[in-house]
Amino acid sequence: MDQNKRTKFLRELFGWWEQNKRILPWRETKDPYKIMVSEFMLQQTQVNRVIDKYNIFVKKYSNLESLAKSKKIDLLKLWQGLGYNRRALWLKDAAIEILKMGRFPSHKEELIKLKGIGEYTSRAIPIFAFNKDYAAVDTNIKKILLSENFIHRDDGEKEIQRLADKLMPKGSSRDYHNAMMDLGSSEKYKNTIHVNRTKIQKFKNSNRQVRGKIISILVNNPIINYDTLFKEIKKDMIYFDQLRFDKIIEKLEKDKLITFDGKKITIN
Repeated sequence: MDQNKRTKFLRELFGWWEQNKRILPWRETKDPYKIMVSEFMLQQTQVNRVIDKYNIFVKKYSNLESLAKSKKIDLLKLWQGLGYNRRALWLKDAAIEILKMGRFPSHKEELIKLKGIGEYTSRAIPIFAFNKDYAAVDTNIKKILLSENFIHRDDGEKEIQRLADKLMPKGSSRDYHNAMMDLGSSEKYKNTIHVNRTKIQKFKNSNRQVRGKIISILVNNPIINYDTLFKEIKKDMIYFDQLRFDKIIEKLEKDKLITFDGKKITIN
């Protein structure tokens, strides 16, 4: 990596950020628990949809202990609006496992073993909680790396990570990543297409929409007859049959979001 180019980029990045940094509630804390909550919520969910939910969540479940003791129905009810409801259960599972450890893990090798935590999140939590010298690569950061010619469109994930590691300034990981995320979400990079882009699936009439609607119904009516729920879902869907409904119910049960006894569907 060209060091003069790197130095110039970092100088301009931090100069821009001083004038344009976003004020976000999870940036006001270094509590690893609250950082973990924010990172789970931000997975595949826009920042503006997370802010209010995050504030409500950390007020109700202010620490690992309170989250570990939470009831599934209360947790899922609070999670409504964020989508991907199984993240809420994975977050609770992570809290339980961390309590068993007796301390909050500060290394990515430990964090990645927890349910719901992948490569990015295992780095992001110690970056924002402990200022660890890790480089994390999300969509916004990829857009910048590509646009500024630090990476190429055909680079694989390992090569992108290697170059991201070289670019990240040691000792300033927290500020660097906040600055990169703010810059990547800015108007300047709005139309940049990042590498390894996957096709975005439509939400309307998707299985994800059905899953979300089922959970939304159940958090307000925890026990419901199978036929009643099927009719309720079917009325707003196009080309929706019982086979598809059964597969979705089976997947929800596999994810431990619901229980189905052959007649009634429940959240317990």
